[in-house]
Amino acid sequence: MRWENLDSSLQEDFLISNTLPIKPANVRGTQIKAMDPITNQLVKTFASYIDLQKELNISIKTIKKLIENNDIYDGKYRFVVNK
Repeated sequence: MRWENLDSSLQEDFLISNTLPIKPANVRGTQIKAMDPITNQLVKTFASYIDLQKELNISIKTIKKLIENNDIYDGKYRFVVNK
């Protein structure tokens, strides 16, 4: 059974004496920075296109187009590939 589907009381009981595993870094993924379009400050760094896709629920094709055109996504982010 997936962690997300467990009852919260079971999750709490487990976490009393255990910890959840840490997600390993994606060494082959392309890191993408989400920047604030107004202040140009770093908001968040995503480990890969997949992580960004899952969190913001947008396609990889759209992400690549936003990066290529230097467009702003949803008025909140400008994406930059970390080189």
